[in-house]
Amino acid sequence: WLTCGKVIAIRVFENEGGVTQYIGGCRIAIIPAGYVGSAIWGSFFVMLSGGQKTATGAAALLVVILLVSLCYAPNRTMIKINLFYAVLTS
Repeated sequence: WLTCGKVIAIRVFENEGGVTQYIGGCRIAIIPAGYVGSAIWGSFFVMLSGGQKTATGAAALLVVILLVSLCYAPNRTMIKINLFYAVLTS
C-alpha cells in the first residue's frame, strides 16, 4: 500500500532467503525495503538490550511478533523458523 503495489506471493526458503513477487509499485522503494526493515528492527532490538528489563521486554515483543506472523505464514519453512526463534528467545 505504501508504494502503490500489490504483493502476489512471499516465499521463504530453508536457507533463510526468500523472494516476494509483486505487481506495480515503485521499484526503487520496494527492492531495498527488506534490507532497510531488517536494519531498523535490528537496531531497535540492540537499543533495547542494554538493561535486564528492556532486554526481557524486547525478547517478549519478538516472541509475540513471531507468533502473530504465524497467522500469515502458510509454508512449513516459515513456520519452523518462527517456532525455532520463538522457543529460542523465550
